[in-house]
This record gives sequence, structure tokens and C-alpha cells, in this order.
Amino acid sequence: MHFNKRLNPLTILILVLIYIALVFKASHIIQFLFLMAIFPPFFFSKNILRSVIFRIKPFLLFLPLMFGVYIGISLILSNQPFNEIVISTGLSGLRLFLMILSMALFLGLCNLTSLIDSLRTLWSKTGIKWRVIEDGFQLLYLTFRFFPTCQDDIRNYGNFEKALGFPSDNGRWGSVKRYATKLPALIAVSFRRAEQLGWAMEVRDYGRIIPRGIAAPVPFTVIDGMALTIALLCIIGFKSLA
Repeated sequence: MHFNKRLNPLTILILVLIYIALVFKASHIIQFLFLMAIFPPFFFSKNILRSVIFRIKPFLLFLPLMFGVYIGISLILSNQPFNEIVISTGLSGLRLFLMILSMALFLGLCNLTSLIDSLRTLWSKTGIKWRVIEDGFQLLYLTFRFFPTCQDDIRNYGNFEKALGFPSDNGRWGSVKRYATKLPALIAVSFRRAEQLGWAMEVRDYGRIIPRGIAAPVPFTVIDGMALTIALLCIIGFKSLA
């Protein structure tokens, strides 16, 4: 099921925030098991599963080290039995894991541009004509487009060096040092491109009419209402396990 194509990004954000709030409220293993059982339906898509695994992989690699350090410090500084320390550490780690998993799932289900489109669609329904809000949305669009453009420039620079046969330092730190010397110039080029885009928008009288049109409106549908209803039922079920 392609949830990212059916649910409004704002609905997904609300569901994630509700889930994180429930994770904070969980106090015993039954509630944690209930929260863990909610996730499997979202992983029917291989692309979403691959995206989530890619985002939480660093955390999974860091988790054993964090557990070891926390348990060691607790044994030295506290008088709790070893089994209580392990249980409390496990529940804390599980809470942190579920929070990171929910955020990774949100990033896998929708992108920031679609979220801004959804916010703009909701704002346009109010009929309020505030230039400050419209300019704020436009600033977000340009900001989120700046970073991918800068990444593409860095990637193209690396491919250009390889095509010319320039020697490159081995290892991750060697690449960081090499790109660090070129990064200011690449950022300056991106700023220059953004400035030219602003001039082109002014020449075409962009922004004279408020509110501006939305290229891809993202309205709320019946599916969003069903998802929020299911979330309400999950809240009721979670409280019944307390």
C-alpha cells in the first residue's frame, strides 16, 4: 500500500506526533509491545522499508555501545540490582528506538516539499491574504531546494575530477579535506544561482498577486479521516493497557 500517495502529509505528521507522545507515555512492556505492533502495516512497500533501514542503521550500530556505557556507569554509581538496570536500560533504549523509527518512517513516507504544499493548501482555505506568510512559504521552498542543488554540485565536481583522472586521497577523511577546500566556492555558486532566480521572478512580476497559486494542491480526503479515527482508537486501546 502506498500510504505516501494516499495520506495527506499533515495527517502523517499528526500520526507521527501522536505515536511519539504515546511512546513517551509508555511505562511497561505491554504498552511497548502494543506500540511495536502498529508498525508492520507500513512496511508493505520495499522502498519504504529500505529507506527506514538506511536511516536507522547508524543508530543500530551505536545502540550496543550506548547500552554498555550506560549499564557500566549505572553499576558503578547506583545500588540497583543488575537485572533492574538491564530492564530499565532496555526500556529506555526501546523508547528511543521507537522514536527514531517513527521519524524515519515519516521521512520515508513524505518529503518536505509535499508537506509545505499541504500547509499552503490548508492556508489557502482560510482566504487570508498575508504577504508575510506567502513569502515565508516561498523562503521554505527555496531553502529546501538549495541543499539538494549544493549536493549535486559537489557530486558533479567529484565526477569531473574522476573523469579527468586527477589523483584523489583514499579514505573518508581524505575526501572531506579535499571537498572542504572547494565547498565555499560551490556554495557561492549556489547563492549566485539563487540570486539570478530571484531577479527572474521579479522581472516576471512574481508575487504581485496575493494569495499565490499552488502548483500541486494537497487536500484532505476521507482516507485522512479514517487514519485519524484509527489513531484515536489506538489511543483508547493504549490507555486501556495502563
